Amino acid sequence: MDIVAGRLLPGDTVSAPEDLDEAQASRTAFREVIKVLTAKGLVESKQRIGTRVRPRPFWNLLDPDVLAWHLASDSYLRSFTELTELRLLIEPAAARMATERATPLEIERLRSSYSQMNTAAMIGDLDGYLTADVNFHETILAACHNELIEQLASILRSIFRLSFSASANIRVLSLALHEGVVEAIETRDALAAEAAMRTLITKTVEMVEAAAGADISQEVQEGPFAASG
Repeated sequence: MDIVAGRLLPGDTVSAPEDLDEAQASRTAFREVIKVLTAKGLVESKQRIGTRVRPRPFWNLLDPDVLAWHLASDSYLRSFTELTELRLLIEPAAARMATERATPLEIERLRSSYSQMNTAAMIGDLDGYLTADVNFHETILAACHNELIEQLASILRSIFRLSFSASANIRVLSLALHEGVVEAIETRDALAAEAAMRTLITKTVEMVEAAAGADISQEVQEGPFAASG
């Protein structure tokens, strides 16, 4: 995606490729693409001006497709860092709240999701692991029993899957960190649950950093959502 990757800048014209087939089907497909990009806030079309790239503040950055395009672009590490900062804002507090509000059934579901992650990792089932991992984090959000937080889950679901796909190569190493979250919620230890979730997220960043040969953990650790003390 040239727009997300920065090869097309705000104000640049988006036109059909020169080799676009003149057939009606090709022209229709191009128009449908423009409609999709317009709905996501990436472009706008005006008479006598054409279709142009919109400034980044107008983009729907939480749209699943836009998120995926970012993670597939050259700005992957920046996008992963920003997703991590968003998770650090929400998930440690949610884990703490879950220790106070989770029902026995929700705690059972959380333990079951962890067990499914463990089994999937052992047999190399990446899709199964990602599904269980998403369920793990969604269960914690649901256990807060806060309608606004539950509404966030529909947005975070895409963020979870994209983030976890990006860190799939270190999935086995993160299992113990997930278990720490489960145990803290099971024992109703609010401070431990909050700390365990923060550790899970930040350690995952460090492992992704090591795999990518980049330096993104320092920015996350010193950012606005860094742990105090």
